[in-house]
Amino acid sequence: MNRYRRMLFIFVLLGIIVSGNAQTRWKPFALHPDVKALDLLYEIQAQDGKTMNYRIQVKRVKEGMIDVAINTTARLPEKQLGAQTLLGLWSVYGISAMAFFNPAYTILFSQMDLTVGEKMSFFGAGMAKVTGEKTVGGLKGKVVEFYQQEGEQQRLVSRSVIHPKVFIPLENIIYDGNGNVQSRITLIKGEIK
Repeated sequence: MNRYRRMLFIFVLLGIIVSGNAQTRWKPFALHPDVKALDLLYEIQAQDGKTMNYRIQVKRVKEGMIDVAINTTARLPEKQLGAQTLLGLWSVYGISAMAFFNPAYTILFSQMDLTVGEKMSFFGAGMAKVTGEKTVGGLKGKVVEFYQQEGEQQRLVSRSVIHPKVFIPLENIIYDGNGNVQSRITLIKGEIK
């Protein structure tokens, strides 16, 4: 089994074995019970320099029901206007959902208490570390770095800023094998109600 399949297997296994307290730990892709509404505006930047804005608004409307509004904005040459563009800028720009967050990490990071100094090892495949706090788009979150084990060295794979009441990171930076920024998503403005 190659290294990446092994890591994915370990991540999934860890998620099944370890269960966290949803009230005190970060819960990705789920609206926090104390939140009535979120309004999040992000800038997404790919390695090729293309950028776009992504806005997501979520509002509780009644018990068990939410309204979700999503808006994607990009500046592009007029000659690129066509069916593909009009049916979704994601298909034209090819910016992966992985820019937001690697789904495998959600299992791992949701098990952490998000206190500065906390570390979590993943059976020799990698290490997550809470290294500090950072304010992004007006919201303060915890900086969580994920390192992949490569022989005796640890290589920084991603740096995320996580707010316990926001279901996606405030900021997520993914690095390539040479330590260069591969993609970045940054909250420009965020509001929690």
